[in-house]
Amino acid sequence: MTQNEKELIEIIHNSNDPEKVANYMLSLFLDYLRTHAPSQETPAAVLQESV
Repeated sequence: MTQNEKELIEIIHNSNDPEKVANYMLSLFLDYLRTHAPSQETPAAVLQESV
């Protein structure tokens, strides 16, 4: 386990509302992944009309 992971667990554990803090941290992490991770969607093929 990395030092950052240990610190995160300690922050959650020592908070007045560990569940709320854990949910907040998870939301931050998921938001980061949504904005920085490559898209998992496969691009749709665009059909070109013949003229």
